[in-house]
Amino acid sequence: MSDTNGSISCANLLDQAVAMLRALPFRRGRLRFPLDAEEIRMLFPGLEAEKPVAYWRPCGGLRHGMAATEVPRPGQERRTLCGELLNIVDASEIDWLAPTCETCWTAAIALRDAQEST
Repeated sequence: MSDTNGSISCANLLDQAVAMLRALPFRRGRLRFPLDAEEIRMLFPGLEAEKPVAYWRPCGGLRHGMAATEVPRPGQERRTLCGELLNIVDASEIDWLAPTCETCWTAAIALRDAQEST
């Protein structure tokens, strides 16, 4: 239902959302979070997750970017976007406050721009 200004009421939007959710074949007949990929595609047709441009990890006083081919895990040795070879370690909360490596940042921007143009 629209109000006098032509906008849709919150109650109507909620009713529509509930009806849509009830119509979907969820796991064991109930909506559970987190939603799996198939449920997300059913709820939001055409929605695609954005792929990361780079994964960032703090090391040696800077946050470095790495290619988004795989998630960096502690114990791995990975090459950064600036060319350094890092041993990935568990980072503390304080480590994440380190400044970003400017060379990695510039490379990540170029990667993003290349992704957007394709």
